[in-house]
Amino acid sequence: MDRSGLFGVSYHADRTRWFPSLYVVIRDNYAEDTGDDSLVSQAIDGALVKHSVATGEL
Repeated sequence: MDRSGLFGVSYHADRTRWFPSLYVVIRDNYAEDTGDDSLVSQAIDGALVKHSVATGEL
């Protein structure tokens, strides 16, 4: 079963106690035919995504 290429999550994602990860850089990734989300950055404030490629059909 396909789902995600790269998925970042934290138990601090609940907005009642919001402590996001800071200064996260996601770079030089390649995701092919993931079937759904290629890259998800959750509970991150101000993520920088560089030089990442996602290919395939949904």
